[in-house]
Amino acid sequence: MKLTFVCSLLLSLLIVGCKNTGKIDPEVQSFLGSQLVVRGEMRARFDSVFQNNDYLMVMYLATAECVPCSLNVINKLKYHQQLFRDVRTGQCLLVQDTSERSGVAELIASFDFPFPTLFDADDAILRENPVLSNALAKTFIMDREYNIIWVGSPIQNEKSLELYTKMMYKLCTLD
Repeated sequence: MKLTFVCSLLLSLLIVGCKNTGKIDPEVQSFLGSQLVVRGEMRARFDSVFQNNDYLMVMYLATAECVPCSLNVINKLKYHQQLFRDVRTGQCLLVQDTSERSGVAELIASFDFPFPTLFDADDAILRENPVLSNALAKTFIMDREYNIIWVGSPIQNEKSLELYTKMMYKLCTLD
């Protein structure tokens, strides 16, 4: 029931949020309400990241893209930490595996993020969830059962943040 409510609300928000045609990429649309496929050791790592949170915002960083540019965008999350705590949402940076892992890890460390960083060993998560290669799906929020309840960055603009906040406060009152 709760997942159905969230999916319905989010789908309507995605349609409202699409600026150009109102059409949503079918791949991204099917990601919403699905479960992130995570196996083995990575699942245990994700479970530990949840800690006291009911939800987890995951930001997938593809190392083939401009890593400093992506990290600058993610850096804006620091200013919304209290909001995320209020709605029981943790954050996690998931980085595509790379042969230059130590260099990428050093760059990430220089941004002093207040949330954990996980490396997608051998791109296992990307292989299981190819939608993560779509720019719109690189940031998403999932619940403890790995159900995707939000696709896109809730801090991309004020309207998105407002809609996200309303949805999450409603979800928190449903618990």
